[in-house]
Amino acid sequence: MNEQQRLLDAIWQQEPSSNRHDEFTRQGVDIYRRNLVANAHRSLSISFPTIFKLLDSNMLLSLVNDFLRHSMPNQGDWAQWGEGFSAFIASSEYGKQYVYLRDCALLDWTIHQVQQGYDQLLERASLQRLADTDPKNIICQLNSNVRVISSDYPIAEIFDGHHCADDNRRKLAMTTAKRLLAAPPDKQSYLV
Repeated sequence: MNEQQRLLDAIWQQEPSSNRHDEFTRQGVDIYRRNLVANAHRSLSISFPTIFKLLDSNMLLSLVNDFLRHSMPNQGDWAQWGEGFSAFIASSEYGKQYVYLRDCALLDWTIHQVQQGYDQLLERASLQRLADTDPKNIICQLNSNVRVISSDYPIAEIFDGHHCADDNRRKLAMTTAKRLLAAPPDKQSYLV
């Protein structure tokens, strides 16, 4: 095993040892661990901005640390890490207490993925087909970045309540989200 692999093993070791990790001191390994957690925190705060506005810093630190142990990054691009975070939140104590967090995280991840998707342009010339072709022979191909999410919770209102640039719209969204979350469940689904 090479030195770099031994260092990675020491960093990822679940229980830090008080003795030396081969030639690595605990203090040195702890520096790398703190850097790893800081990068994970920063990455998830970008990919899941609503979750990072909904939870306080202690909750977030706990979730990030636990998720990092549960789902180690398997590639060099932090922007591609976090796909399982919504399911992880659902299984956490916070997800059980605030059941809408999972769907808020799913919406955040979906938006993050769509923003990372390929740009696709409307082929304007194809609109002419609407005038000269029988509608039953027309196929509409949606942009591959289009997604539909179904939720039992008002996640669009929660999202807008935390991210909308217009103050009035943001306040209205937050008021609506609070009202809908406080109401008894009525088996209504929201499409986003």
